[in-house]
Amino acid sequence: MPKATIDSSTTKFDLTSAPPDGFVTLKRMTYGDWLARRDMSMQMSISQQGKGAAESSFEMQNKKVTLFEFSKCIVDHNLEDEEGIKLNFGRADILDVLDPRIGNELGELINSIHDFEEALKN
Repeated sequence: MPKATIDSSTTKFDLTSAPPDGFVTLKRMTYGDWLARRDMSMQMSISQQGKGAAESSFEMQNKKVTLFEFSKCIVDHNLEDEEGIKLNFGRADILDVLDPRIGNELGELINSIHDFEEALKN
């Protein structure tokens, strides 16, 4: 019978946005985590208070989902702040100091390891 539980192995990726030797080690979320992530993204409350309020709510939910993904999927990395301290992707304020090129690459890598159709191609 086919195994249907999560594979807890990790994958190391070299980061093109953090040369020369930036890397991240990722693991996949469980389906329960994936559903929790989906629930977070669906909780975007569209307020009747005007366009600005709705946009603000959307941005807060996007940060919440991204922080959740980073904290669940990033197992190891060698990314540091300007003082040489290793970044903590479990901290709520980490997204406010993270280089957007690195943040976008991390997000794309996390999406790629959860992509069912991509897994079928491999």
